[in-house]
Amino acid sequence: MESRGLETWRVTVADEPLDVVLAVSPDGQVRYQVGTVRRWAACAWEAGCLHLSSGGRGLVVEEKLPQGVVADETSDGTLRSPASGVVTSLSVTPGDQVEAGQRALTLESMKIESPLICSVPGKVSEVRVAVGDQVSQRQVLVVIETADAAT
Repeated sequence: MESRGLETWRVTVADEPLDVVLAVSPDGQVRYQVGTVRRWAACAWEAGCLHLSSGGRGLVVEEKLPQGVVADETSDGTLRSPASGVVTSLSVTPGDQVEAGQRALTLESMKIESPLICSVPGKVSEVRVAVGDQVSQRQVLVVIETADAAT
């Protein structure tokens, strides 16, 4: 499953890609649409899985990103948000040495928390957000000074 914007996801079922539009209501219901078919379902997020229940049938959607989302990061170490959301935790501070694959922060979007992962090693030179900040897609979150940039 890969993000296709804030509400649209590309889901692969039996090797066939489908675009699914999701909208979550305040009472824990989710409206999903595949093509022209629209349905409501009860939903819960638990242990990395989305549980949907509608009409006596259930579906469990497992996120296939076990190490988190690699943030939109340029080779110069500028880590940008892959989507709009809220910062729920920070795992780095200025001066920290980071490795590729290390969690930088956690972002909540559409009631789903996703850890954002550094794709390059280096030293954190700036953290431009705080816990609770609302961020927009492509906003600079963290700047990492890479070994290439230091020379």
